[in-house]
Amino acid sequence: MCPNRSEESLSQAASRHSGGQQVPSLSWLTDPKTFLTMLPTGVEPQGGSLPNGSAPVRLQEQDVAGLLRLLVQAARSQQRPGDPARTAELGDQFQRQLGDFPTGLISATEQVLQQLSQHLQADFPLPVQLAERLVLRLARESYQQGALSPAEVRELLRRLGVEVENLRGALGVPVPDSYGELLEQEFWSSLPKSERPPARHADRAAVGEPRSTARLRELVQEALQSPEVPREVVQRLQQRPAPAAQVLAEAFSAQTKREGRERVVELARAMGPAAAEYLQDRLRRDPPAASVPTLGLFSRLDPDALAPLLLERVAGWGRSYQDWAVRLLAAAGGPERGSLLLQMLDKLDPLVVPGALDAIGMSGNRENSPYLMRVAAGELPKFAQPYLRLKAVEALGRLRERSAAPLLRRMVESKAVWRWAEVREIRVAAAQSLLKIDPEWAGKFLAPCGLSKAELALAPLDPAPQSPWVRHRRYQRVVLPRQMNLVATTLRGQWSLTTQVLSLGGGVAECRQPPPPPGTEIELELQLRVVPVRATALVRSGRSNQVGFEIVKIDLEERRKLRRLLASLQPAPPPKP
Repeated sequence: MCPNRSEESLSQAASRHSGGQQVPSLSWLTDPKTFLTMLPTGVEPQGGSLPNGSAPVRLQEQDVAGLLRLLVQAARSQQRPGDPARTAELGDQFQRQLGDFPTGLISATEQVLQQLSQHLQADFPLPVQLAERLVLRLARESYQQGALSPAEVRELLRRLGVEVENLRGALGVPVPDSYGELLEQEFWSSLPKSERPPARHADRAAVGEPRSTARLRELVQEALQSPEVPREVVQRLQQRPAPAAQVLAEAFSAQTKREGRERVVELARAMGPAAAEYLQDRLRRDPPAASVPTLGLFSRLDPDALAPLLLERVAGWGRSYQDWAVRLLAAAGGPERGSLLLQMLDKLDPLVVPGALDAIGMSGNRENSPYLMRVAAGELPKFAQPYLRLKAVEALGRLRERSAAPLLRRMVESKAVWRWAEVREIRVAAAQSLLKIDPEWAGKFLAPCGLSKAELALAPLDPAPQSPWVRHRRYQRVVLPRQMNLVATTLRGQWSLTTQVLSLGGGVAECRQPPPPPGTEIELELQLRVVPVRATALVRSGRSNQVGFEIVKIDLEERRKLRRLLASLQPAPPPKP
């Protein structure tokens, strides 16, 4: 049954349960006007002017949940007092992470903060008031636009209610009894009576009637298990092209093996042009949370239509969505993926570019080699950072690009007065690529160049065409003989980790605390006996007590220390051409 207006509002219940006490917080989390200064600038307010052909930017559950988790991180960090410099650093990191969120969420947050600046409940923490208003706004917009049924609204509020409870816990604010019911009561009471469904409709939806989309998902799963694509499945998909294309895009992204991936492509192509047209429309109109998951399948159905639209949109996405897009395109296996990723390079966040260069090298498309050679030579100012040059050198080796051999030889051999012209890690990477491109020269001339076999042994891994998996490791993993300590630092604080699996590209660590969510930027310090190794990484997976991480930025002297450590612990024979 749909509840009437609650006699006790959320804020009143919250005040009663907090004892009317002010909960301490960081300065920019106690004053709405100060918080407003942390938001990215230049965001078009919702309801304002939009480019021709654009749809209004809507709130998405994933984005609201991400902001709530970021608020939890900030709240927990303020429980660990530190020096002013560290506090300022955490504030800067918080502001950078806000910049990763889409414009719809930033605009909605700005509007809520402006409202709270006029009507802030003084005895209750700002982050919780902001969180509750954003959750209710998302539910209201989704329901009014017909995207959610009453039962789905209840489930949405239940899921996001857990996130708000976590925020309350981080701030030391007790959770009222039946908090989820309070959220739901507040939601229904905020709607006009004409928009509240009759009790029988809400009850029936709560039971969960079979839905056509769910039946489509079952059909697709059956088709994935069949030796051939059933004709009747294709006919059913053709009858409802829009939801069918969405289901297929989700199934494509979920595949971990090539066989399943190619079967989804076969199903989508059998539908005719309708699937690609639907995905194109999603990419054109929807925010990244909804459009990015469609990129993998779209890249296989119509890469020519994808390219101009993606290049137009990707620059406006936050880093986490750009990173997601690069990984999806790389795993999709389209023959054009290398060229598409190359065109995206100058629009990507600097921390996403290294992974894109790796994917270009793994694509097998040598048409990209001239541009990679310019990056490797340091001719492009935007990509002149040493780590990006190194990634381009490794990509040329993976592509077996023979025209790059003269450039790579100069990198290995050239001297400037009494020292080598290039730093050692660049020279090692160039030598490893030459071993793949020109093994005859490498066999004759590498010995006098002062590079050891141990250094050259840990070479970038090549694509594995016969592998059944859609993703490939890019560096050899080394199982360490003993656990080593790691410290990961984020806005939320520090994590003490231990690892026994490392590579030049990242690793897997054990974590006693709940790990940071995937996509989080972390500053890593591998604590060695003599000198530590430091790098910037992105979290790749987060389980109950385990976290994967990928190095996306590292000084080349730090990388040399990491290489020496790995080579000393598990030496391997030189790579074969």
